[in-house]
Amino acid sequence: MRVTKPEGKMSLKQIIDRIERHFAATPLDLVTDSGKRRAKRWFYWIDHHILRIWWHNFAEVAPGVYRSNQPDAPRLAKYKALGINSVLNLRGYSKTPFYAFTEQGCAAAGQTLYTVSNLSARRAPDRAALLEVFEVFDKAERGLLIHCKSGADRTGLLSAFYLIDKCGEKVATARRHLSFRYLHIRWSSSGILDAVLDDFEKVEGTKNLRDWVADDYSAEALTARYRTR
Repeated sequence: MRVTKPEGKMSLKQIIDRIERHFAATPLDLVTDSGKRRAKRWFYWIDHHILRIWWHNFAEVAPGVYRSNQPDAPRLAKYKALGINSVLNLRGYSKTPFYAFTEQGCAAAGQTLYTVSNLSARRAPDRAALLEVFEVFDKAERGLLIHCKSGADRTGLLSAFYLIDKCGEKVATARRHLSFRYLHIRWSSSGILDAVLDDFEKVEGTKNLRDWVADDYSAEALTARYRTR
């Protein structure tokens, strides 16, 4: 006789993760009315856009450069009117609705969409991804919008990177973009992103940020040190 053990009680995060995995494995339908309704429900409730209707986490990083959480099409149109011509999506490519909605919104507004994958709010950023971000900094037309999901962690780190790399700011002042003002919490698992700035600050003045990322930065080494603190 086969006995199946019941699953333990799942947390809300586990439930949401399961729904996201299921949705990612299901072909996205933005053609039929039922498919559009399903995608919109996912975007609003599973991706938490219901919170972003009024809360945008929008701020200026530097002249012509801005940051925010995940925008929808109406916000992208408003940002275009503000002079935002390029959008840097730090959430990566995805089969879930947010990416399709971002593509559609940028196309409708006449904005160029840049997407960088392998960045997480809770893991040390991938070196290749960071180097790709530098390339976007160089080629993207201003105004430029940098965004992730909540606009707190990945967006905060890369906003600080922009100020250090393109504006010559010191880590001590640039790290204001990775702060509780934008709902980044250093003592949470997202604090590993602060550790990236901490590591670069140790060599600041002897090496520029791009060279440090290319030559010295290691996500694996940073993760190992961070876990043993």
